[in-house]
Amino acid sequence: MEEKNTSLPEPIQYTIEKIGGNWKMRILWFLRQNPKRFGELKKGIPPIADKMLSAQLKSLLADGYISREAFGEVPPRVEYAITEKGKKFIPLIKQIEQFGQKLLKEDGLIEPEKKKTAKKKVVDESQTSLF
Repeated sequence: MEEKNTSLPEPIQYTIEKIGGNWKMRILWFLRQNPKRFGELKKGIPPIADKMLSAQLKSLLADGYISREAFGEVPPRVEYAITEKGKKFIPLIKQIEQFGQKLLKEDGLIEPEKKKTAKKKVVDESQTSLF
């Protein structure tokens, strides 16, 4: 009997290796609008440990998805920013967010948004005439 290949297609596997896991997409998402310092990233992405954040930042830097700028100041200041290459992941992350919202609603974990009904315009029929 022939075994079926159950591994993911290579492009999917490669993408998961690059931005998969618990933290990389969160870091890219958090940096999407403007650069952040290490402490800002730490506060914005709890409960990540310092060692884990450092490792994830190094990996994202090595892949060219973020940049690191060190300023010659005392005390030292370093900022991380998303690169053009990293910005390419934002639409994908947005789609995952939207899909996650649907799943949460379907599973009853969040309330579906109530549709806003348009207010009907009240017309004074005495001022409208067919003739």
